Amino acid sequence: MPFRDNALRLIKLRQQHQQHQKHHHQQQLRQQHEQVERRGEGDVRRIVRFASIPSVVPILLCVFLLGVGSAEAQPAPDAGLWTALFAQGDFSGHEEEGSPWRWAFDGQARFLEDTNGFNQSLLRPVIGRSLGSAWTVWLGYAWIRTNPGPGPESDEHRPFQQLTWSGSFGSLSASSRTRLEQRFVRGNNDLAWRFRQFVKLGYPLGLGTDLRLVGYEELFLNLNDADTGPRSGFDQNRFFAGVAIPVGGSTDATLELGYLNQFVRSPNSRDRLNHVLSLNLFLNF
Repeated sequence: MPFRDNALRLIKLRQQHQQHQKHHHQQQLRQQHEQVERRGEGDVRRIVRFASIPSVVPILLCVFLLGVGSAEAQPAPDAGLWTALFAQGDFSGHEEEGSPWRWAFDGQARFLEDTNGFNQSLLRPVIGRSLGSAWTVWLGYAWIRTNPGPGPESDEHRPFQQLTWSGSFGSLSASSRTRLEQRFVRGNNDLAWRFRQFVKLGYPLGLGTDLRLVGYEELFLNLNDADTGPRSGFDQNRFFAGVAIPVGGSTDATLELGYLNQFVRSPNSRDRLNHVLSLNLFLNF
């Protein structure tokens, strides 16, 4: 009997040991599985964190590539002087009520260093009819002679139509001009259409003077491709900032002096960026 009891006790101990080993093995497997799951969740979190900023990397990459591209295609800078005379009035003569018919004229001379001085001259007469106190429709023609520098001079004939508006918002004066041009270059029968949008603001400087701060922005868009050179899309942009000075204490004569920034798209060569001293005289009759 003692031998049998000892044998049963050994068998029971062996079974307990096997169960303990099995339990320990299962516990190890669970721990490994939990570690794998935690590792997977960490990977997922890292992936999610990385996925939460995918837009940053492409944006930075695009900025870098654009910077490289712009560094390789910087516009060709130039400096110059633009002078202009603007005159306008109506056909009222001695009539007290005035006439809705108006006239305007401007003549310009432009000089740039890269063209060894003279770059462009412009003569532009216009006839218009007012549509009230703020709006006027116009029909005009411009003749432009351009000296591109190393190339031959060219003459451009440019009929155009435009709509102008002027008004004020308190002390702030504002005006706009929307113009559609048809451009012919002598020796070429192809017609180029161009749209121009001009916006100008003025504000009194104060300080006991009649000086006004002035600024304008003008956008040029080509509406078609032409054999004369223009390509449809953006053509150029002009931005001006300066001061308006009454001449002789009268509002009928004003001198505007300031800085003009002109960016010109050149489809077949480098774009141009002109830094211009602008001097304009305005006369009202």
